[in-house]
Amino acid sequence: MAMYVVFVSVAFALCLHVGDSIHVTIGAIMPDDDSKLFSIRRVSPAIDYAIEILHNTTTHTYTVLYRDSQCNAALGMAMAIDLYIKEKIDVFFGPVCDYTLAPVARQVQYWNIPLLSVGAMAREFLVQRQIEYTTLSRLGPINFNSLADYLINLYRSIGWSIFKLIYQNNGQDKDMEGVCGIAAASLYHAFRDSAPEITLDYIKVELKLSEAEIRRILTAEIGNTYSVSWLALFCITLEALPLVRYVITQATRLIQTHGTID
Repeated sequence: MAMYVVFVSVAFALCLHVGDSIHVTIGAIMPDDDSKLFSIRRVSPAIDYAIEILHNTTTHTYTVLYRDSQCNAALGMAMAIDLYIKEKIDVFFGPVCDYTLAPVARQVQYWNIPLLSVGAMAREFLVQRQIEYTTLSRLGPINFNSLADYLINLYRSIGWSIFKLIYQNNGQDKDMEGVCGIAAASLYHAFRDSAPEITLDYIKVELKLSEAEIRRILTAEIGNTYSVSWLALFCITLEALPLVRYVITQATRLIQTHGTID
């Protein structure tokens, strides 16, 4: 909850003007689904709390208009247009899901309206910041650019030379649509662009894997080639946890013996 309060408080601060009291109309586009990390029901208490604090410290007033994005790109764009035309929005909070956020963030720059989001985790939002997302402020606690920088520095400090990425494209869709695919793409491009000395490879696996399939994949995709100089990352469903356990066990043995996967 504290993270949401910080997010909202910063957003309000950016909206404030010096001088006479003003009224700020906020368009909050978020999923109305509590299985998502930043659902309306999870975020709205922080927004209410921030408004209460600001009422005690400023003379400004606020209206928050919530719209359900369903983490759907077309619906999110439709909600943004509707709010812009009918409600004369001063600032957008969200969308949060990257695929929903991207078209809205591209559009609002032409309306000259700020958009604040705790999403925008994909590398594209950084690379295209000054071109396609000029009014977007990313306020999220994490993004995949930071993760990529950390891993690249880790590789260089340890002296590892090969990076193997193992993921399921829809592995964590229950939290945010396409987040595993976004993570994989961001890491892949970051390594390719910033660490050309590191050999890069990836594999996308199916949602459900048998023990035999797990062994086959690891033998073929990791095996002797990656030995003690690789780090395999995972973004998968709970059903594929045997893959994680198996890799950790085998990796420990490889590091200790410089052996091979059986």
